Amino acid sequence: MFMTNDTSRKYEMTSFRKNNLLRLRKFMNEVLLDQLPMLADMLRGLEEMSIRGDPGAVSTSNAFVVETLPEIRTRLLANRNWRELAQQQAQTFFAKDSAQEKADMNRLVQ
Repeated sequence: MFMTNDTSRKYEMTSFRKNNLLRLRKFMNEVLLDQLPMLADMLRGLEEMSIRGDPGAVSTSNAFVVETLPEIRTRLLANRNWRELAQQQAQTFFAKDSAQEKADMNRLVQ
């Protein structure tokens, strides 16, 4: 997966990810490569990755951009009586009536 050019364009290879992948080399021995010959290409890719150097040298652009919009938070917090809303929800969702609690528990059991 990490060896194709298409993947390298879409997947940002950070130093953390690179170091984790390079840790796999210590498990690649001759016996394993004889039993699973398809891993030889993976070992070669890992060796090339270690030779390439710092992954931060290549700039990558992500397909997604996440931005914090303080205007949305301000509009959500403004013009609302949060204390009243909390009291209303407490009465609605946390009934103190024992008969109501028993009915809720019976409904959950069924």
